[in-house]
Amino acid sequence: ALALSPAGLMGEAGGIAERLAGKFLGEAGIMGRLANPTIQMAARGATEGAINNLAHTVSTNVVQNKPLAAEALLVSGLDGALFGGLVGGVLG
Repeated sequence: ALALSPAGLMGEAGGIAERLAGKFLGEAGIMGRLANPTIQMAARGATEGAINNLAHTVSTNVVQNKPLAAEALLVSGLDGALFGGLVGGVLG
């Protein structure tokens, strides 16, 4: 039941991004083994940050009865991805 909740779906999307980043980078040499966890966590953080920020922007605009602008959604998603990727990379 938790897997079908919004938080569960967001975590699943983050997990997919993490696995794809790991396959993309690979583990070639010592640098690959050292950088792989950081890149994976940054990808997960960026994905979850973008989804979280987009959901916040949509819900705020709906509650305030304001129209949704594509520019606001794009900026919100990019802002969340940058912050989430930074935090995920630092923690990874």
